Amino acid sequence: MRDEKSGLVPHPSSLIPLAWLPEAPVKRVIMHWTAGGHQPSLIDRFHYHLLLDAAGKLHRGQFRIGRWPPHTRRLNTGSVAIALCGMVGAERAPLHWGAQPITSEQVAALGRVAAQVLGRYGRPVTEATCLTHCEVTTAYGLAQRGKWDISVLPGMHSCAPHSAGEQLREQIRRHWRALKA
Repeated sequence: MRDEKSGLVPHPSSLIPLAWLPEAPVKRVIMHWTAGGHQPSLIDRFHYHLLLDAAGKLHRGQFRIGRWPPHTRRLNTGSVAIALCGMVGAERAPLHWGAQPITSEQVAALGRVAAQVLGRYGRPVTEATCLTHCEVTTAYGLAQRGKWDISVLPGMHSCAPHSAGEQLREQIRRHWRALKA
């Protein structure tokens, strides 16, 4: 069954129910980690549209897409906030992953979720339309007060914001192409 707006066919790897993707003026996806535990808290649900727990299971935030919760300084409007639950107690330098680091399962699910959102709203996968919170300053010139999410991924040994962002975008592009097929 093809979605009338986007022309996309729901893919077997789609995680987001189509009802969670209403008509809205979406311009971009911003990817985060919560700096909390592996399950979404009430505070996490207030700040992000979509959340992925440690197992990669999708949870919905309090705000539907089209309403803009506070997640990225001066760039909330038009941005869908997707967060990986975790990184409580993490430190950037020297890198310390904290008690509940992000997981490979979350990262894999993030690729599918972000691709589905971008596909639904007709957005390509570029650094301007699909970026991590720590890339906002470079991409948009908007300082983010020390935010370093997502600058490191499972398997990395130090923070590398652009590298982490590019790895995520490449994974998202693969899923995005599959949705278009």
